Amino acid sequence: MRRLLTALLIFIVVNGIYIARQRRHVQQLREAIGVGRGRGPRAPHEHYEAIDVVDQLTKQRGRSFEKATRFSRQQFFDLVYELLPDIVANREVRPHVPEPSGEIRSTKLTVPNRLLLAMKFLVCGSSGDDLSTQFGVSPSTVSEDIRHVVYAIAAGLAYEIDMPSPEQQQRLSALLGPEFERTFSFGSVDGTFTRSFSQTGDFSGHRHSFVRSHQIATDALGYIVHVVAGQIGARHDAYNYQKSNLRELLRACGATMLADAGYEGCGDELVTPSAANRILDADQRALFLELHTSRRSRVEQYIGVLKALFRVVGNRWQRHDRQFLSVCVFAACALYNRWKRLR
Repeated sequence: MRRLLTALLIFIVVNGIYIARQRRHVQQLREAIGVGRGRGPRAPHEHYEAIDVVDQLTKQRGRSFEKATRFSRQQFFDLVYELLPDIVANREVRPHVPEPSGEIRSTKLTVPNRLLLAMKFLVCGSSGDDLSTQFGVSPSTVSEDIRHVVYAIAAGLAYEIDMPSPEQQQRLSALLGPEFERTFSFGSVDGTFTRSFSQTGDFSGHRHSFVRSHQIATDALGYIVHVVAGQIGARHDAYNYQKSNLRELLRACGATMLADAGYEGCGDELVTPSAANRILDADQRALFLELHTSRRSRVEQYIGVLKALFRVVGNRWQRHDRQFLSVCVFAACALYNRWKRLR
């Protein structure tokens, strides 16, 4: 009994010493980083001196801006001017998420540098540590600025992704050829994915890896007219299509889109290879399948260009926030349309 009491007493004393040591450690951390978000001293942030990367790129010759943003210098500053109100609004670009302090947070980076930072994240897939070194701000500031500016891009350029008008649909349908002009098809739809870490709903038995799926519809010229980003990877393309509003949009305009065999049975709004079964002549059926494959596969080429231009869509997603991945994919699609239109 005495031994048990002695052991219990020793445990209490040692545990008390350990708890006191941990409290001192936490207090030291609080003194170092400040207390409260946006309040008090922020000592680690003072160790960084912001770097004007935009000014450095301006002084360089060649295609420095295009490598970093996919746009020329003038086109980049046009974007800065257009998105300035949304970028300055900071957190308010996210609905119902105001700044905790009630005031707009100050930042060491200018608006052009904040946009350039976000563009390098979308284009190059750069990590927070790399961007921290390039722009001379702390990794936490990099993460916060990326989130704010990407939401601003998605909100400010949402108009770049839109269904074509009836007159445009007629002209696009003619570009696909008379076989699809009769069915009034003006584009194609397909699914793609971004690899991710293990998370519930992300495992795809078809691809045998963890992915997040995106459904992208393009017209005959390659412009993205509809996108549903960030769908779970454990579902088939047909399921993701039925969960989207693309069917209602196609029904409203009386049009159809080309799709592969994975969309069989989704409705008359999609022209799949099974449509060839209604053609009795064998030669005509083979010709239709050949034309269908060549026209429908264009969407895969456009998606490949999108992933090559904006690596955030193609590279493995390193963050845990799947909702932010959806915003990044949408922002990349809007920038892709802008890039294609300016070319």
